[in-house]
Amino acid sequence: MPKIETNILFLHIPKTAGSSFRKAAETYFNIQNTYYDYGIKSTETHPKILELDYQNQDRFAAGTYIMNHAQFLSGHINFHKYAPFFMAKNIITFLREPSQQIRSHFEHYARHHNYKETFESFIQDKRFCNLQSRLLRGLPTNAYGFIGITEEYNTSIELINTYYKIDIKALSLNKNEFKKIDQYQFTDAELSLIKQHNQDDIKLYMEAYEIFLKQKKSIQEQKALPRFGLLPLPPKQRLQKINGWLTTYESSEAEELEVHINKTAIANTTANEYRPWANEHNINRAGFIGFTYNFPKNIKHGDLIELVYKSTQEILYSTEYNAKQDS
Repeated sequence: MPKIETNILFLHIPKTAGSSFRKAAETYFNIQNTYYDYGIKSTETHPKILELDYQNQDRFAAGTYIMNHAQFLSGHINFHKYAPFFMAKNIITFLREPSQQIRSHFEHYARHHNYKETFESFIQDKRFCNLQSRLLRGLPTNAYGFIGITEEYNTSIELINTYYKIDIKALSLNKNEFKKIDQYQFTDAELSLIKQHNQDDIKLYMEAYEIFLKQKKSIQEQKALPRFGLLPLPPKQRLQKINGWLTTYESSEAEELEVHINKTAIANTTANEYRPWANEHNINRAGFIGFTYNFPKNIKHGDLIELVYKSTQEILYSTEYNAKQDS
């Protein structure tokens, strides 16, 4: 049995090369250590999941059983279903360029689900709009352990293996044998419809690709990847301070930020404050990854504020102070 630090959850988004990845994972982890949840009607869904979750409607019992018996769980499931059980670091998914994912999904539905409508109708069907972002909603993009990119599939597998210290092979399964070219081609009208109905997926893919490149660099250079974000504040408090979170999955130590104003370092802050949402989402350090920075009294409208990751001097956030925010 392969030895890993903890259980892995693979959120399998349809038509993103997920079938290839999960079958390769099954080979590596062994079928008895690999569980699937593809719904109550799927023959692949594990019998204990069918019994505990779908029949008994006891997800706690299902999740507990999975964590005690499975090393790898995969399914067409959204983030929230098993989020309470898995550390965010160990949640993996793949994203695909939205227009390609949508066309591939349409072809799959036409072949296997007797879908008779046009491609234009499929694009506008709410069941298929922004599918990738809907399944991942609930966790900041950069808090996922690893988001692979379908267009960078082999590289993604290499990085996953290095990051998790495993050895999954790069397979190529479930492809459309009738597809004659590597990339689907679209008319201007089709692209316009896709853009109109999939703004969230387009934004997510661009964000995830940027994170992918950063994580690739950090893995290759054997450096920690900072996971960072801002948290909401009431309008009046935005004039007074910044509320955020920062951690790395490579360490359990609190991370440090430098605050620069107009390119001058004026303060340090440590991300060690408790944030309930971070604890609930199994981010790191039991949720003690928050920070608050109070602006100096002499800050002026238009001053440049930068939050800099102290370990590497990477600028994580940059904005101009806005003294005219709506109250």
